[in-house]
Amino acid sequence: MSRERKKTKSSSTLGNKVLGACICVACTEPFNNHSKRDLIRCIFRIQGTLVSDGIENEAPDKIKGFNTGVG
Repeated sequence: MSRERKKTKSSSTLGNKVLGACICVACTEPFNNHSKRDLIRCIFRIQGTLVSDGIENEAPDKIKGFNTGVG
């Protein structure tokens, strides 16, 4: 009795090789070159940029979740 993987539509799934070849918008390196720590740093940079752009473009009370604290 052998185990076989079910074949999925290749157009609807992204494998690790495809994702690893994608370029990170924060540091312009492929995702394969990221350690776990580097990946967290890049995500943090992107998140910070999105938040600061939101603050510049809207009044703070209009930003969703601005008045709610974390923790």
